[in-house]
Amino acid sequence: MSFPKEIYINNTILRKIEVSSTNKLEKIIHDYPYRVYCLMDEKIEKQELTLFMVVYVSSKTNYILLVDQSNQINSTMNLDGEVVENGFYEVIDVGFIERYPFSFYVTQ
Repeated sequence: MSFPKEIYINNTILRKIEVSSTNKLEKIIHDYPYRVYCLMDEKIEKQELTLFMVVYVSSKTNYILLVDQSNQINSTMNLDGEVVENGFYEVIDVGFIERYPFSFYVTQ
């Protein structure tokens, strides 16, 4: 999945950023609080990509907390920090593996 370099949502421009580790994401969230987002393809039929606000990152515990801004508004999603390096969130259910690609963005 190729994510756009810039997107326009709610009168705001989001610019794609490259994040290769939880340490880097933790620094970005510190420098831009409440301005870092994760755009994820949850493969929901007839729906746009899901937009999450990144509200907390800890490289020590390898933990990322996201808040849904577009689908199930204000619900939270917890991610293991290893997904940052993979570039996708993985769910394993009864032998099936679902991979949901994502990318990080920051507001202008």
